[in-house]
Amino acid sequence: MYKRLAIFGVAILGITSIIASTTPASAGTVTVTQTCTVQVTFTANVPSSIEQGKSFVVSNITVSPKNSYGFNVTSSVFNMSATNTSSSTYSQNFLYTNPTPTTGKSTYTAYYPNWVINATGSVGSSVVIKLVKTVTTIPGYGGSPVTCNFSKTLATIPITAPAPAPTPTPTPTPTPT
Repeated sequence: MYKRLAIFGVAILGITSIIASTTPASAGTVTVTQTCTVQVTFTANVPSSIEQGKSFVVSNITVSPKNSYGFNVTSSVFNMSATNTSSSTYSQNFLYTNPTPTTGKSTYTAYYPNWVINATGSVGSSVVIKLVKTVTTIPGYGGSPVTCNFSKTLATIPITAPAPAPTPTPTPTPTPT
């Protein structure tokens, strides 16, 4: 029983590391993991494409820092940016919310607000969302925040042409009887 669970757990870890090391998905839920003293896993929902000139939402952004030395992680600040080929750059600092669980754990998940921006690039270009950095506080690690600078891409979302206006349906004219 325990051997099966251990093998299943290792298989999941193997799949997770494959996903984290490959090109990020362009639609649905994306997950990226990076480590620098603190292992940080980012998860978000992104659209499969963005209509030019329309706003889009990166939703359900979560960041789960875990200290590799077993100290309790108490808080984290997360920064990411988005750039498209029209040279528009967007960045956002997300202040931490109360971590869950708040005490006695070496891992927590912080939930951040949705990120709403406009797709101003040309049709055929993409919006690239990159992770910039986290600053995580770990009691027992000298009391100093641990800053991790990132360079991984969370998602690349293509910009598509605006949808054409629907053609009105002709109304039949009544015929006299």
